[in-house]
Amino acid sequence: GAPPRPGRAGEPVPGTQVQLPGRAAPGATVRGQAPAGSTVEFRGERIEVGDAGRFELRIPADVAGPLPVRIVRPLGTPLTLRIDVRPADEAD
Repeated sequence: GAPPRPGRAGEPVPGTQVQLPGRAAPGATVRGQAPAGSTVEFRGERIEVGDAGRFELRIPADVAGPLPVRIVRPLGTPLTLRIDVRPADEAD
């Protein structure tokens, strides 16, 4: 498919109830969505997804390139997605 466009609230992953932006700037806070009861694994941290299905990830200011995000859903296989981290002013 087409690469995610910046400024979207979150890119849905078809058939999974998971949304995560495809890119973010260093130091940004990224908001995602996953089924309630999921666990999000990001940079060695485990984040429990609450009843509303929303979670936040803090992108470190000193990283660039793709960061993997693993989402373990209560029903279904784990998903590994990537956030492309690059400065907001960097052209595609």
